[in-house]
Amino acid sequence: MALPRMRKRFLLRVETEFSAAHSVELGGEREGKHGHNFHVWAEFEEHTDGWLTVDLRLLKRALEEAVAPLDHTDLNEFFAGENPTSERVAHWVYWQLREKGFNVVRVGVSEKRCYTVMYSGETS
Repeated sequence: MALPRMRKRFLLRVETEFSAAHSVELGGEREGKHGHNFHVWAEFEEHTDGWLTVDLRLLKRALEEAVAPLDHTDLNEFFAGENPTSERVAHWVYWQLREKGFNVVRVGVSEKRCYTVMYSGETS
């Protein structure tokens, strides 16, 4: 049985890492400065009539370029005046990709394997 020729919607995911230090304020208390190897992933939505949407290497390069300014930095200095949480990082990476014209759907950031935050855009 032949499949009908329909436009297909795909979600594509790429991942990278960067290292940085931060000191986050939690519940009115600032924790000590410490570092992480942050794991970052981004999901993109693409549509196609065929079986290839976009070269995944292009998306991976875009994500690596988005996080490059964060690598080996003090996130407190990078996000001066803001609490440098994983949520803040996810938001920043998401908008870096959007500003470059990518159809990013969601960005996830993990400080540790068991802690992940995901950002998927603004709500009203």
